[in-house]
Amino acid sequence: MAKSKWFGKAWARRKVAIIAFYVGRGYSSGQIAKIIADGTKASTIRWQWRRWGLPIKPGVTYIPVPITVPLRTRLWALAAQRRVSPEEWLRRVVEVAVDEDMFEAIVDEGE
Repeated sequence: MAKSKWFGKAWARRKVAIIAFYVGRGYSSGQIAKIIADGTKASTIRWQWRRWGLPIKPGVTYIPVPITVPLRTRLWALAAQRRVSPEEWLRRVVEVAVDEDMFEAIVDEGE
């Protein structure tokens, strides 16, 4: 059998870093297993998540959204006014927008 590209101590550091990166980007264990493509099973990745004590909630995913620093600053201020985290502020807004399909009501695309 061919030696894995993830072999040895460098394997551990590199593999952990790559898994952590994709977890932070909201990828599932199955998607991560396909990306690293070294024979690691999705169930093994999930086991490692539990072993590392990562705060991963079943049925919940995270979707990173790139925003500018000024927008982030305003978001933090709005969230602080309502005494919630910026993530919770966004989650609530997104939940209502998606449930009510409010894209056109919220976003002016110059029409």
